[in-house]
Amino acid sequence: MPGFLEEGYKDTLKAFLSSGDSPITALYEVMPYMNGEQQMIYTKLWYFAEKYDLQALKRALYEFKELQKTNRQTGFMFGKYLLAHSMHDILKDNVTIKAQGGQEK
Repeated sequence: MPGFLEEGYKDTLKAFLSSGDSPITALYEVMPYMNGEQQMIYTKLWYFAEKYDLQALKRALYEFKELQKTNRQTGFMFGKYLLAHSMHDILKDNVTIKAQGGQEK
């Protein structure tokens, strides 16, 4: 069971780019699932679980992390992600049409 800090930015980005899911699902998966305070508490508890080999605490922390992943707060940030993604698709399609020398419809 990897700790929270072991899930680095590069791994998240790699999973996002290689994801076979829909773009909306991929955006949702990239969103943070813990706020700063929760991350700090989780990291400290994980440290003590590792230091004193507390398997019950590790299991509880792992279950907490999985629960947090399924209950992300989407709100305003998710809307901005969706807007950015749709604008990216529009621009990408526009550039592709122009690169092929075609006309927009």
